[in-house]
Amino acid sequence: MKRKTPNYRTHQRISVKALTPFVKKAAKENGTDVAETVRDILTDLRHFCDFHKLDFAELDKGANDVYTEEFYEDCETKRLERLELHKNQRKLGANV
Repeated sequence: MKRKTPNYRTHQRISVKALTPFVKKAAKENGTDVAETVRDILTDLRHFCDFHKLDFAELDKGANDVYTEEFYEDCETKRLERLELHKNQRKLGANV
């Protein structure tokens, strides 16, 4: 069963708000930059999955599938919004 996920922009906003303080704190404590810290977190998640006998690669593939779907749905939404705006601008121009 497919679960309902927030749209890309909402999910991005939630993720950034939730993870930024943690990542910045970990980077400062470890003397690493943000990219290294994210790499370390991903490594830690692999260890976590090994311990709990979870297939990290399969979970990562699923996460990428969800991310890609959200991203392209957002791109399509933005495209449709631009088309609607353009259509309304043309209507306004015809009424002048």
